[in-house]
Amino acid sequence: MHQNDTLLPTSLQKQDFKVEKVSDIFPKYYIIKVNNFNDVAKDTLDEWVYFLKNSEIKDNFKAKGLDKAKEKLRYESLTEEEKKMYDRFQENRRIETSVSYTAKQEEKVDMAKKAIKKGFDNQIIADLTDLTTEKIEQLRSAKE
Repeated sequence: MHQNDTLLPTSLQKQDFKVEKVSDIFPKYYIIKVNNFNDVAKDTLDEWVYFLKNSEIKDNFKAKGLDKAKEKLRYESLTEEEKKMYDRFQENRRIETSVSYTAKQEEKVDMAKKAIKKGFDNQIIADLTDLTTEKIEQLRSAKE
């Protein structure tokens, strides 16, 4: 498709399947002839083919999704010890993010409780804290 090349069925496939085009047998599959690729990436499809052929992604490639593939390639090139260290680092980042999120949520709840004591309306508290009016109503009920 990319090179306007049509894959034709073999004589046996023509006989067995009674078709003239391979697409009549496999209509949802695309054949990528990676070995025929000349390693010159002119567009984003070429960038993906280059990656599939060479297991490498050049810094100037911009195809959608290649950034994730590049990260995966980097990870796969690490030693087992480096992978363990990286995994620990990522887990620590997730924990830090979770702790930070929880602290922010607790601040919002504390702010809402103070506003409830001062008699503020639920909508005003929701606007100030980004809490839902349902959550504020729960806080009001718990106070009583």
